[in-house]
Formats: sequence, C-alpha cells, structure tokens
Amino acid sequence: MKAVISFLFLMILTAPFICANEIENMEKKLSITSGKEKVRLQLELAGKYHFRSPQRVLELATKAYAEAIKHNWNKLAAQALLAQGTGYYYNSELEKSEKAYKNALAAGKAMKMPLVIGGALNGIGVVALSRGKTDAALKFMEDSLPYLKKAGVKSKLAAIYNNVSVIYYNRGRFSTALDNISKALKLYEETDNKAGICIALNAIGNIQIKLSRIDAGLASFRKSLKISRETGNPQLELISLINVGDVERKQGHIKEALKNFRAALELAKENKNRDYTGVCLNNIGDAYRSLGMYKKALRNYLEALTIFEELKAKPRISFALANIGQLYALRRQPQKAETYLLKAYRMSKEIQDQNRLKDTTESLYRLYEKQHRYKEALKFRNEFDKIKNKQMSAQAYEKISQLEARHEKEKRQKEIQLLKKEQEIRDERIRHQQVTLTLVVIATILALVLLMTLYRRYKLKVKSSKELEKAFQKMEELAGTDQLTGLYNRRSFLERVEIETVRMGRTWKPFSFIMLDIDNFKTINDTFGHECGDTVLKALAKALKNSLRLQDVSARWGGEEFLLLLPDTGIQGAFRLAEKIRRNIESIRVSCNGDTIRFTVSAGVSSYDHPGAIDSVIRKADEALYLAKKSGKNCVKQTT
Repeated sequence: MKAVISFLFLMILTAPFICANEIENMEKKLSITSGKEKVRLQLELAGKYHFRSPQRVLELATKAYAEAIKHNWNKLAAQALLAQGTGYYYNSELEKSEKAYKNALAAGKAMKMPLVIGGALNGIGVVALSRGKTDAALKFMEDSLPYLKKAGVKSKLAAIYNNVSVIYYNRGRFSTALDNISKALKLYEETDNKAGICIALNAIGNIQIKLSRIDAGLASFRKSLKISRETGNPQLELISLINVGDVERKQGHIKEALKNFRAALELAKENKNRDYTGVCLNNIGDAYRSLGMYKKALRNYLEALTIFEELKAKPRISFALANIGQLYALRRQPQKAETYLLKAYRMSKEIQDQNRLKDTTESLYRLYEKQHRYKEALKFRNEFDKIKNKQMSAQAYEKISQLEARHEKEKRQKEIQLLKKEQEIRDERIRHQQVTLTLVVIATILALVLLMTLYRRYKLKVKSSKELEKAFQKMEELAGTDQLTGLYNRRSFLERVEIETVRMGRTWKPFSFIMLDIDNFKTINDTFGHECGDTVLKALAKALKNSLRLQDVSARWGGEEFLLLLPDTGIQGAFRLAEKIRRNIESIRVSCNGDTIRFTVSAGVSSYDHPGAIDSVIRKADEALYLAKKSGKNCVKQTT
C-alpha cells in the first residue's frame, strides 16, 4: 500500500499563530471595544482562529465586513473579505471561498494594498490546488510572492513557500519541494513561529518518507505532533496524527495506527472539517486493508470518496478511486478494479499528480499481468518505469542531499556562533574577576595564586571551545558511516540501494544482497568482554572490505549483523562470494587481552532481478540468514 503522502501535506493560508490564553484575552477586550478599533480587533481575532474554528473566523469576518461597509472603511472591508475567504476555505466551502478571495483581490488592487493582494492571490491558488488545477495554483502563488515580499511579513511568505512545495512534491520534483519548504522553515525559525515550524516538519517528514528514510520521517512527524499540542492547534494535531499513524501502519503497528487515525477523525469531526474527515476515513480504510478486513476497508473508502466528490477535490478523489481499485484487485474482482483504477489514472494525469500517477500505473500493469493481458501490462509498465526513473534519478538525490547538508550546516554554524558568544561572555566575566581580585588582594603570594587559577580556567575554556569545533568537524565526517567499523551506516546504505534500484530499472541487470551475522556473538562478549567483542566486529569489517570489489557496498546493519550490496551480480555469484567470505572468516584469529578468539559467520543471500519492493528482497536475505542459523550456523543459504 502506497503512503497517502500528498494528502498529508498541509496547504496553508497566510495566517498567524497564537496561544489559547491570548485569544481569550482578545475576546474579553472585544466586548468593551467599539468603532474602527473593534473592526480591527475582529479581523485580528479572526486570524488567530485559523486552524482552530473556521466558523468563528466566518462569524468575525462577516461582522467586520458589515461594519466596515456601513462606515465606508474600505481598507478594513478588503481585509474582512480576505478573512472570509480563509474561513470558507477551512470550512470546505470552496466556491464561496474563491468568490471572497476574488472580491478581496479587486478591493486590494483598487486601494494598492500589497498585503491584501498577496493574500488573496495565495488564497485563490490554494482553492485551485484543492480542485486539482495545479498549473493555475502555481501561477497564483508565485504571483503573490512580490506583493508579500513588499509587505515584509515573514510568516506570510513562509506560507507561500510551503504551498509551492506542495505542488512540486505532487509533481514528483522532490528537490524543488525540499528547497521551498526549507525556505519556509528558515523563515518560521527566524520568527520563532512554533506552529509554522510544525507545518514545515510535516512537509519535510513526507519527503523523507518518500526517500525511504522512515525513521527520520517518523521523528519529524512526532516532533510536529508535540509542537501542535503545545500550541493548541487541532488542525495541525490531526494532520500530525495522520502522518504518524500512516508510518506506524507501514511498519506493521496497525493497532497503534488505528488509534491515531481515530483520534484524528474525532478532531476533524469536532472542527467540522469535511476534507480531513474524508482523509481520516481513507486512512482507517488503509489500516483495515492491512489487517485483511476488506469489507470494513471498502466501507471507509467509499464514504471518503463521497465526501471528496461533494467537495469536488480532484486530488482526493483520484486517491480514493485508486484505493478502491486496488482493494477490488485484492478481492479478485478484476473488472471493478480496472474501472476504478482507470478513473484514478485519468484524473491523476489531468491534475498532473506524478506520485499518484506512478502508484496507479503500477497497480494497472500488475492487474493486467495477472489477467495475461500483456499488451496493456507493457504499456503501463513502461509508463511506471519512466515516472519512477524521473523521480528517483541519482541527480535528484544529489540535489536533495546537498539541500539537507546545507540546512544542517546552517544549524551547526548558528550553534557554534552561540557557543562563541557564550565563551566571550565567560571570558569577559573572567577578566572582571581578575580586575576585582587584583584590587582586593593584599598579599602578593595570594594574588599570584589566584591569578594562576584564573589563567588555568581560561586556558581550559579555550581548549574546550577548540575541542568543540573539532567535534563538529568529526560529526560531519561520521554522518554517513558506522563509528566503530568505518562501514556505511543504515541510512547511507539505503541511499546507495535506492540509486542502484533506479540503475537496475534502466539496465535490467540484477543486484544482490548478503546478510551476515556473527555466530554466538553474545558468548564472545560474555566470555572475553565487550572490548574484545568490538575487536571482533572491526576484524570482520576489515575482512569484508578486503573481499569486495570497488563497486560493492558494505554496511553495519545493526549489532553484529552486516549487509552487503553487490551491483551487477546475480544470486549464484552472490552465493559464491558469501561462501568465500565465510571460509576466509573461519580462518581469522583475533588477539585481545592475551586471548586468541576464533569466530564464524552465517549468511543469507537474495537477489533483486525485477522491479518491486526493495524491503521484501532485504527481508528475504534476512530469512535466508535465519535458515542458515537454524541449519547449524557457519553456512550460507539463499532464497528461492
């Protein structure tokens, strides 16, 4: 089951964020205010209710607009129209929302109000994006940027960058999406906008999931969930709950996923958000589908589809159609599966959603293969490969890695600058202490002793600062490798696997995995100590490096378990190499603390010779390793 990634990006309008206590204080002030000041307060308060209560936004904006029109306060009336558009949007009333934004745009242009013009253009773009009109949405949002830059409001600029990131993400242009969301995150961090940071974390987490960095993505989602609860934003909380639940579902933790999906559904219903009510129903359907409860899954999918069709939200409709089609395929109802999948395919093309198009073409070609309709299967297989190769090219990975590295470097530089400032403050304090002590010291010997003490403290702090900078440099060197063995770590290894998967899609040359595990490693640790255990791990790593070709990749997968990637190698070649490595290790003698340690390894081999889920191929190597252990250890087994 493919992740509901495009659904879980948050399209946002140019809204501020605030705590519940401040809203309560503003509500009290509203009851004792009148005239222009009251209208201004109504509009400000409407902005604070974004992500909290669309109905309250509409109520405040409508009252403000009526009062502004009554007294010919035209600029306030334009701002009220903008607030109305936002309220209608979050209330899932897209037609009314678009009309209000267009009226705000006209009013803003008439009175040369850049903030209103920029906000209205972004709002019209967000409505267009909800309807699947991505080209129009992108144009409106990019047109809004110069007006919002002129207005100089960072939070509103960040919102535009977030929305543009959504569009490029749905088109499969992950590097451009990451570039835009990184700009948004930087602006949110500069203004200490906690809820904005939460939004950006959701977006970055989705990109990480798309790149198979599951742990990093889950960490981003959980951090955003924590922030959303701290800031009291139910809209952000329900989206974070959906994202966390979707990762848990893919990891096989279905009960935890269902718990999060149902909590999100309750929040969506409480806030009368039809759009995310449909999203939650869809994800609950995914969970039931993972459990094999197809009737319950279908019931939730169909209910979600009904909501999306009512809202005329084409991106949502295309996904719901694809889900229903895939479910009918699982239930062995090929005609119904084909009907829904073709509808999803045509709509994905219409709205230029490359992620959805990739998933749908894959489902179609697998459906036609099972029916022995090879002409249709070949057509959709070719289209699937074309989309996948375009999305996951090595060049795109390099760009994304550069962007991530740049962002991490900026964060480290800020941390170092902060540490340097703290060091300067401490040094200044030391100098003051030296002056004070010099004035009060009477005895020369005591003065010398005190000065020497202070000098030593100063040298220690300078040394600590230098060591800290060296540590940061070392962190950069170790980011992609396992510290003990010097081999690739899990994250770097999976990046290389993904690139190899793309290359295989072009050349059709297979590649293989060898999963190795040291036999009786716990006994080695218990008998000789953990220091000797580490020496054994280093010796194995060295043996692996000496046994592999330049293009082969070795990684410490976890504990005493190692994983090898062998490009351009079939299952038989991988088996022979694994057997060679096993024999070489059998002859190794490791000296540690006066003891001589001999050890052996068991290995499992699998091969990736046709496109499919890479996780399952790695799992087959693990299963083969388990079989080797069960067969007496110190042997090699392969999957069939």
